[in-house]
Amino acid sequence: MNLPALIPPLLLSAFVASSDRDKRRLAEPRKNWGQEISRERNMDIIAMYHVSAGAKRRTVDDRTWLDLGMDELFAKMDRTAGMPGRQVLYHQMHTYEDDDRILAERTRQQAIFKED
Repeated sequence: MNLPALIPPLLLSAFVASSDRDKRRLAEPRKNWGQEISRERNMDIIAMYHVSAGAKRRTVDDRTWLDLGMDELFAKMDRTAGMPGRQVLYHQMHTYEDDDRILAERTRQQAIFKED
């Protein structure tokens, strides 16, 4: 058996299997894009990261957050796959950002998602 001759077909097979997995992994988010994802959200748990990290920066106070219905907006925007993502999104929505570099990077990332 010529082992070096088997390597290219094995690599091709692994590449095709990986590509199929990637397509299946992207199918669900693409199907749900633009639609609200109905899921149970424990806002107290989601807010825990913000509470622990929020004191270092200017944040939207709880009263204003509630008056503006931001929990409902959060639910509409939430496309995260797990609790850490939900906690970071919640924190970002609660926190004022005035660093032009960070804002420019967020704008660049938003443009990428808008095009895709």
